Amino acid sequence: MRNSLEVKSLSVERSNRGIIKDLSLSLTEGHLVHLKGANGSGKTTLLRALAGLIGPAQGGIFWNEKNISESLFSQSRLNYVSHSLGLADELTTFENLSFLRSISRKALNKTVEASLETMNLKSLKDCRVAILSAGQKQRASLAQLLMFSCPLWLLDEPFNSLDAESCNVIESLIDDHVSNGGIAIVASHQKFQSSTVQQVVELQ
Repeated sequence: MRNSLEVKSLSVERSNRGIIKDLSLSLTEGHLVHLKGANGSGKTTLLRALAGLIGPAQGGIFWNEKNISESLFSQSRLNYVSHSLGLADELTTFENLSFLRSISRKALNKTVEASLETMNLKSLKDCRVAILSAGQKQRASLAQLLMFSCPLWLLDEPFNSLDAESCNVIESLIDDHVSNGGIAIVASHQKFQSSTVQQVVELQ
């Protein structure tokens, strides 16, 4: 079976206020969506719902035709990288990624060392996250995309704080993922140069 993600008439609330209203999407392998919208339009809320972290008020989300809120749902299907990064300041970049790797049930791909090297962080592997620049922290968080092999990527503002060279690296990773049959939804207010974008969804 080809991997698929289907969103049917989805509505999501936050603090009793409707954020996502009657949204439908149908994505299959090799599909890349650029999710756009002003701050507060619901980009993060939608990604969290797709990751199974927020339940819908109405409608449903289906992975391979199974409703993620009604079936035994495994996080192993996805790489979700939020804008909050999820790194512990007191740990080094190597320790952060090693911890994520040790607790994950996702299929493993690259080693911690190889992932850091691709992100041009090998020389900083023993540095505490607290002393890294914003761009270095962003790259450290995104390194998990390389560590794990997951069919679905949900990326919340992955280009924040990155220079042009680093943006190109991330865009290439996304392109490779989609070209190899992955599915990706990328929320970004920045211009997205990827040649593999099939759909742009703008939240109001």
